[in-house]
Parts: sequence; structure tokens; C-alpha cells
Amino acid sequence: MSENNDFLTVSEVAVLLRVSDETVYRLCRRRVLRASRAGVQWRIKRSAVDEYLSREQGGYQMPMREEVSK
Repeated sequence: MSENNDFLTVSEVAVLLRVSDETVYRLCRRRVLRASRAGVQWRIKRSAVDEYLSREQGGYQMPMREEVSK
């Protein structure tokens, strides 16, 4: 599995997008951000966050983990 398909929590996505957890929940509920529910918890694929950012910010791609840690 590619790292781009790792699942993230709402809190992890909120940190990446620099928004509140509630904003991420709202984006998921409105299906603006593709996400899956596991019981009461939401899980968001890293690729879904990339797609959201591309739509909203004109093509921005989140760097892979290796690029961030350098």
C-alpha cells in the first residue's frame, strides 16, 4: 500500500489543514472531504486530503512523510 493511502484521524487532518476538529467533521458530514466511518470515528485517506487541497487551493499537494521530516 502506498503511503498516500494511509488513513488519518480527524485530529491529524485538522493539524494538516490548520483548522479545528469540528471543521474537519463538518467537511466530512457534508461530503466535501471524502471520509469513512469506523463506528463513531471518522477516518480520512491522505489522498482524500490531497484531493481536497487541490480543489480548494488550486493544485497544492501535501508533501509525503519523508519530505516533511527532512
